[in-house]
Amino acid sequence: MSTARITSTTTTTITIKKKDYKEPCEDLLECYIEYGLLCEFGYNESRYCLCEGSHYWSVAQHKCVRKGELNVPCEIDYQCHTEIGLVCDTPPGSSEKICICSASLYWSTDSNCGQTKIKHIINCKDEPHATTCLVLDDNNLYHMLTVRSVTKRELSFDWFLIDEKTLSNIESLSCGINNGTKYCFGLNKSLPHSLELAQFTYKGFHSIENIGGSNIGIPFALEDIGTVSAYVRDARGVLYRQVISDDEVLSPKNISTIVSSDAICYIRTSVNPPLTYCYALNAENTVIEFLEQSPNVWKSTLLGNTQDHIQHLPICNYIGLQKTYCFALLDNKQIQKNIFSSGQWGVWSPVGSKTFLTEPLFFTSKPNNASSADQTCYLLGIDINYELQLSENKNCAFVESWTEWTKIPTTVKFQQFQNVFRLRDDNMGAVGVSNQGIPYYIFLDPITKKFTSPSPAFSVKPVLFRP
Repeated sequence: MSTARITSTTTTTITIKKKDYKEPCEDLLECYIEYGLLCEFGYNESRYCLCEGSHYWSVAQHKCVRKGELNVPCEIDYQCHTEIGLVCDTPPGSSEKICICSASLYWSTDSNCGQTKIKHIINCKDEPHATTCLVLDDNNLYHMLTVRSVTKRELSFDWFLIDEKTLSNIESLSCGINNGTKYCFGLNKSLPHSLELAQFTYKGFHSIENIGGSNIGIPFALEDIGTVSAYVRDARGVLYRQVISDDEVLSPKNISTIVSSDAICYIRTSVNPPLTYCYALNAENTVIEFLEQSPNVWKSTLLGNTQDHIQHLPICNYIGLQKTYCFALLDNKQIQKNIFSSGQWGVWSPVGSKTFLTEPLFFTSKPNNASSADQTCYLLGIDINYELQLSENKNCAFVESWTEWTKIPTTVKFQQFQNVFRLRDDNMGAVGVSNQGIPYYIFLDPITKKFTSPSPAFSVKPVLFRP
């Protein structure tokens, strides 16, 4: 028998040099995150280590510094929040430069220094380093809201006006992302309500294209690998799909006969191959599920019966491998749920006893694919008193135990809370609009596992959301 002995070992240590301000990068971890730098698109359509939108690079401090708010001392414009109309100037009767509202110096219709009223937060999409939301204000101007974790103790809400007046001709937009471009679909306000496609890149608004057709309602955008699709009703009420692939507009394909509501759709990626599902209401206000069994071949299934009295389009999504939820507002103002499990749909049953104005926001503590025991499902609703109510179901991939509705403490009244953000560090929350047109957010505290009280999402002040 022979033996071998290892007499020495060699260890190789690879040191990766961090990138400084304006140095090219490919990944977030290449930059000095401790200086506040992110790997973002910048000059010449390439990625560089740059400060995020609410900060500027300070040569003296060699780090990203938060831009100045109103009345904060400054030396040059970029040290102030120019994106909401602040500039660095010397006000009358003073000798010191401070950040002041540009509208106080000269006439500017779009520069109101953070006093814009919000009509609707239309669509939020989670991107690699941030969540971006398309927002419509009460002047029918669109804004892009960027939500970021600046540090583990600070959220950033940056607002940028989209300077494109033709967008005001579109009734509402729904967006999907493909290859770094945001594709947003909406209907022209003028007859015959043709389908319009607006594109946004990292530089902002890129183009708008008239796809055509005669339509009703609001399109629903859904992204897939290499494509973004709009699910739309034509003038007769027939649901169809319009696919954009590699910037090419493909021929539309019908999904159903006449439906009485817009559609909501998702792609179930926890199965192989992934499956596309859509939900809408028929003429009797019964929920119909459409499952794409093969390309452009759809199977329809009724959820419940004609006595269900569904008032609005339901909110539906899947959990893990086997479970699907639908939540709907009935004409008695109660929120009810229907569950697909063990290969079939059940019956509609109430979630608690409170009454509500609209269908709820449904979201999960982990991505929908997760079937782990610590997956928690949340329902956030606005009751008939315009107050935020929360119900939750822990271990919802396996257990069915929703809590009674609990009010989230605040004196603010709300009209909308329909969008979720998930940030790069897995922190999550939701954004909404108060009855006064002010944007707010709530945040899931990762330590207490409870939601914070609503705070303004329009403020540029630091937000400390952890103890």
